[in-house]
Amino acid sequence: MESQVEIPLFRAVQEKRSIKSKADIRQVFIDAGVPAEQYDSAINSLVVRAMTATQIQAAEEFGVTGTPSFFVKGKYLIRNGGIESMTEEGYGSAFSEIVRDLLQKKQA
Repeated sequence: MESQVEIPLFRAVQEKRSIKSKADIRQVFIDAGVPAEQYDSAINSLVVRAMTATQIQAAEEFGVTGTPSFFVKGKYLIRNGGIESMTEEGYGSAFSEIVRDLLQKKQA
C-alpha cells in the first residue's frame, strides 16, 4: 500500500496543498487504488488508533509546533530540511531510508 500512495500523497501535500482534512487524505488513498473499505478498516483499527495516540503523546513531549514533523520510536525527530533531493522519488527514498535506519537502530 505504501508504494501506491507515497507519490500521490507527496504531491497532494507538497505541490497541490490539497490536504485540509481526514477526508482529503482518504480520497488520496482511494484515488491511488486503495479500496475505501480497506482504508476505513485500517484507519479505524485498534493498532492505528494506538499508534496515533503514541504519536500525539510524542509530539507533545518533543514540543512539535508545526508540520510536517516526523519522529521515529518516540525519540528521533526527522528534520525534513536536511533531506536533499531534487525529485519527489528521491525525497521519498531518502526519507524512507532514514526511517528504516532509525527503526533498526538499537535503543541506547
